[in-house]
Parts: sequence; structure tokens; C-alpha cells
Amino acid sequence: MKKHILLLSGLLLLTSLSAQFKGFKSGVTAGVGVSQFSDNVNEPGAKVTNSIAFEAGMTSAFHFTKNLGLGLDVKFVSMGSRIEGRANGGVLGTNREDYRDTYKLSYIDVPLYAKLNIGLGNLYLSLFAGPSTQFSLKSVRERDWDGDNEDFEKEIKSGEAFVPAFNYGIGLHAKAANHVFYLNLRAQVQADELGQINNVGTKINSSFLSVGYLF
Repeated sequence: MKKHILLLSGLLLLTSLSAQFKGFKSGVTAGVGVSQFSDNVNEPGAKVTNSIAFEAGMTSAFHFTKNLGLGLDVKFVSMGSRIEGRANGGVLGTNREDYRDTYKLSYIDVPLYAKLNIGLGNLYLSLFAGPSTQFSLKSVRERDWDGDNEDFEKEIKSGEAFVPAFNYGIGLHAKAANHVFYLNLRAQVQADELGQINNVGTKINSSFLSVGYLF
């Protein structure tokens, strides 16, 4: 019990000494990460792997106190996934070969965060979580065959126009004068299916490491 009391007291002390700002700030952010379909969306035995993901856009924060606030971002996000397997191809569909499908999905992502800042001096941690809405821009599937079957690229028409998701993560923030620089690690889980991939409903989950600047 004493250990718990001391831990809680220390946390409250660090929170009270945080140099985080009050009020509103806006800025820019960009990041890189990985994304992957949550389910096996192809023939039995197919392998689903991740793809590199990118994001960039505007970021903002409003802090009611030095430790509690809200964040709102508007970002362009490019993510996807890969599937490797074996299937029939060719004109008659009888030429069985290995294939690699690459899915490229583009969204406008609008996450809203609740934020808790814990720190000492001008360097502090920010814990955040909240919902987001992903507005679909374009979804493309590229297939590469290992043999003589003809490669192709086509747009996916079965996707949803927007998809709800949930974000959570932790960031390291540094305050200099009236400016804030940060490094965030964030995970995003889609709360609903993004659409049909090979006649199977699926979601895509992602993780990002991003940098940002608030002024």
C-alpha cells in the first residue's frame, strides 16, 4: 500500500510540475509506419504481410490545463498490405502460378485525441487516445505473377467511403519558448471493415512513428 501511495504521489508531482502549454496551438506532422490486413483475405495457404505506410498533414492541440487537452489532426495517409499465394491464371484460368498482390489504400484521416501530459520542465510525455474517421480516396490492387501469366493493376470498387477507427499511443514532447516539438508512437485499429477484398470483409491496422511541430 505504501508503495502505491508513493507511486501515485510521484505521478501527481510530475504532473503538477509539467511545463506544458495552455490554450491552442497548430502545426504540421509527418510519419512513417507499417500496415497490414487483419485477416487472411485470399485462398487457403496465402500469406498476408505488411506494407510501408506514410502520413502527413496538419496537427493541432487545445489544452484546458497544462496537463489535460484535446488533439485534432487532418492527414493524408497511404497504407496497404501484401498477399502471397498460389492461384490459377491465364486466359482459361488453368495456369497455376505463385503470385504477389500489393494493395495500396489512400485516405484522409481525421483523428480526435484526449491527451494527458506528464513531465518535468520542458520535456514531458503525452499519453493520448481517441476515435478517428478515415475518408477513402483510392484503393488499388496490383498482381505480379512469377511465371507467364499477365500482371495487372486495377482499382478496388468494393471499399467503404469512410471507415471508423481507434487510435492510441505515447509521445515525447519538448517545449522551446512558444514552440513544441514531438515524437509520437501511435497504433490505429479500424473499428469496422474497410470493404471486400477477394469477397472477404477485412480491416487494416497500422502503427506509425511520427514527428510534429506546434507553434
